Amino acid sequence: MGDQSDDHVTAATPSARWHMLFRIKTSTRVFMRESPLYHTTFDLVSASLSAVLPLSIFVLVGLAAQDCAGPSVCLSAVLAAISAMLSGFSYAELRSRCHRGQTTAYEYVYRVAGELLAFCVGCTLLLHHVTCAAMAARAISANIDVLTSFSLTNLTLSHVGRLPIVDATLDFVGFFISLIAMLLVSVNLLWPQRRQLNVGSAAVCVSIAIFAMVVAVFRFDFSNWATTQLFFTNGAIGVFSGAAILVLGFSTYEQTFRSTDFTSRVIRRPVILSETINFSVTTLLLIGVGSSLTLLSLNSSWSSEAPFAESYLDADISWMKYLVSSVTVLFLIPVLLSQFHSGVMMLGDLSQDGLLPRVFSFQNDDKHLPLWSAAVCGIISSISSMLLTLTALAQTAAISFLLVHTITALIVLALRFRPTEESANEAQKRRQIQKRLRKRTGNSVRNNNRVKAAKNSYGATTAPRTEEVNISESPSNSSGSGILNTSAESGDVELLGRQESLQGQPREQLSSSDSDIDDVVEEYKFNVCIRVLTEQRHRDFFLKVPSVESYRRAMLAILAFLVASVCTAAILLRGQSHIAHGQPIVFVFLAIFVAILAVCLVVAARQPTDTVECAFLLIKVPGVPWLPLVGAFINMNLMVSLPAIAWVILSVWSISGVIVYLAFSMKNSNEAQVQEHRPGERRGLLPPLPSRESVSSKFVPASTGHPPARGYRNLLNEEDTRVIEERA
Repeated sequence: MGDQSDDHVTAATPSARWHMLFRIKTSTRVFMRESPLYHTTFDLVSASLSAVLPLSIFVLVGLAAQDCAGPSVCLSAVLAAISAMLSGFSYAELRSRCHRGQTTAYEYVYRVAGELLAFCVGCTLLLHHVTCAAMAARAISANIDVLTSFSLTNLTLSHVGRLPIVDATLDFVGFFISLIAMLLVSVNLLWPQRRQLNVGSAAVCVSIAIFAMVVAVFRFDFSNWATTQLFFTNGAIGVFSGAAILVLGFSTYEQTFRSTDFTSRVIRRPVILSETINFSVTTLLLIGVGSSLTLLSLNSSWSSEAPFAESYLDADISWMKYLVSSVTVLFLIPVLLSQFHSGVMMLGDLSQDGLLPRVFSFQNDDKHLPLWSAAVCGIISSISSMLLTLTALAQTAAISFLLVHTITALIVLALRFRPTEESANEAQKRRQIQKRLRKRTGNSVRNNNRVKAAKNSYGATTAPRTEEVNISESPSNSSGSGILNTSAESGDVELLGRQESLQGQPREQLSSSDSDIDDVVEEYKFNVCIRVLTEQRHRDFFLKVPSVESYRRAMLAILAFLVASVCTAAILLRGQSHIAHGQPIVFVFLAIFVAILAVCLVVAARQPTDTVECAFLLIKVPGVPWLPLVGAFINMNLMVSLPAIAWVILSVWSISGVIVYLAFSMKNSNEAQVQEHRPGERRGLLPPLPSRESVSSKFVPASTGHPPARGYRNLLNEEDTRVIEERA
């Protein structure tokens, strides 16, 4: 760690403040989540499909076809499936690294990447859950409006009109539905998670979707797909923005990982098989329903926020609107309660960890639910469902979802490329050597010619180059100011204390000849140490062992890849008119950014990755870094394709979160209180890889014959508990 004084850096120094941003969570003071654990493929499939199919089939596919993609929504479904699959790999590996009862990406990131990133992920997930709840409430209101032949919308337009900025109709029904959901969640009245209900819900949703497609077959109008302009209603940006909305329908792996005990190795096969079935079923249903709706009637004729039912109404199949709208209202109620409950729990987790005021974690004595968190989420969700359109809510939920999973992919890459503990120690020693050289020579350049000339002049050739170099007190350099013991064979460099005298005499009283000889010998031996460390670094490179240098190269390549991805997406999606007119400057910039993407991929792929801890993971990402970076590239394109209103909402929410963190969370979090009483501990971003023995003891259960305990466990030691309770 360097000098001993470095271990006690005060909170006022910039270095300490930087480390405060990346504190790793060591305790699990979270709310109990009573979610059942499933162990068979059938149970996992039914639980996942029942959680996402109502929203994806009855709401999202119609919105994507109506406002974004048109008939090309089937291509959007395929693109969304690819993006979700690549993001799911990273999500699964991060879940495998944190199997101690954590059930959210916020918990995963806090465990492995630090406090600042965890707070950003937690706030973004809170925005995602609240907007999904508002979207479900507004969709229920829209389908009730269809059942009443649009009387609610006409009444609002005649008395209030449309909002000028967001071009939306005030939805008072959605407002009251969100308030009712807040009251139900506050008393912990949720949809029961039982195997029979999950199977029945998934079966009914699939049956209704297939029945709707069969009914639509007899009224297909293939002229709706006759031309390219009709098929690609809004071009490439429409396909990508439609895929961004449909990604929400592929979040089945969140429900799967929440309902899975990742401490058991036998669960790996059911998880992989269930996710394969979930993605296949969801993709086929989205393609089938989207194609049926756009072949049934033109998407340009849909004007309500219930396009699924309105498409059958335009095709003179009016009886289908009652069936579709009734089923949508019925099955969106558990989605609304589930998303609202997830938002309340996320806000409570942030408060329980000290990142938000403690008032948001005050619980009901009977139901153990944070009441103030429920009130805040209810207010935000109610106002959002009343003011924003259904499409704007879906786009906001989509951009927050994509951002969280992009961060997850980057964290997994950083974990794979992080250096070993030995490499981190050697890098610290090299920095200390160069610091001493700068202090003695005035610069960090190692002038080998000067050293060799001085060797010949003063006879300082006694220091061997391949055997042990001992800079302890000797006849030629008894001052000991060389400060190093170096073994060229083992590469072990030990920093010793600096002595400022020569046999009890001050350095200023030495003769100029002795002082010059001492400087030259010390500088030469410093160079020997640096050469030894360089050889060791080269040996690590050829052995494919992650080092500090390889980690920095990989991170720089990944950051450059992200910047180039955003620029490429902006040119491809936002510069379609310039590309159509054949402007050469656009193609020049596009070629430059594509070349940067290729170079960054190659550079990142050539860096060594971790093979120790990955050997004990239940699920790990294949093809690192290719698949995570390709997934991040697709996510960036989907995010760029979304309109300005989604970016404005996300930006305002994120800036507000950063202000709250800097003003409150950084000083009042549980980890800050623990570290205040342990100034010697410094938990930085992505600590070095542990040894194989410590990894195996962490991931492999002890041979006691009993499975690990399920659910949340209090892992605080006695000192942590005492400190946090006193500060609270």
